[in-house]
Amino acid sequence: MIEGAAQMITQEHLKNILSYDPSSGHFTWIKTSNKSNKKSGDRAGHTHKRTGYVSITIDKKFNAAHRLAFIYMTGSPPDGVVDHINQVRSDNRWCNIRAVTVGENNRNRRLRDANKAGASGVYIDKASGKWEARIRCKGVTHYCGRFSNVDDAIKARNEKIKSLDFSSIHGIAR
Repeated sequence: MIEGAAQMITQEHLKNILSYDPSSGHFTWIKTSNKSNKKSGDRAGHTHKRTGYVSITIDKKFNAAHRLAFIYMTGSPPDGVVDHINQVRSDNRWCNIRAVTVGENNRNRRLRDANKAGASGVYIDKASGKWEARIRCKGVTHYCGRFSNVDDAIKARNEKIKSLDFSSIHGIAR
């Protein structure tokens, strides 16, 4: 994918060809090649319809805008991955992105579309007809209990999430 592609570009090269506005998260072209249909001052990048990430092509390579913002602001790519705090993949404002581990990134996820319970980590046990709640964190599964109704299961899981340093919007429906 495009996540690691930005590692090849230097901050110096990036600042010679693009300008980044940390308050809007937008990049604009400073310098373009003669073969390009882009002009100085044009907004750089496009949003992928499938993934929602903004990508900018530099030297015939796709670069994730959130990683470019990191290089632009700090001088080097992040250790790990770049997380969009508000979970909006096209929002590359400096206040909305942070370097995190994969595990930390996974603790800032929305509810999957296929979820039937309305909360992540809550499942119906078909044999008993009871709702189970659990959460996996740092390789450990934390069992929260088995409940007669889904609301009690969600409540138990939400209480456990508070103690495990998850995002306040983890597992919330879109």
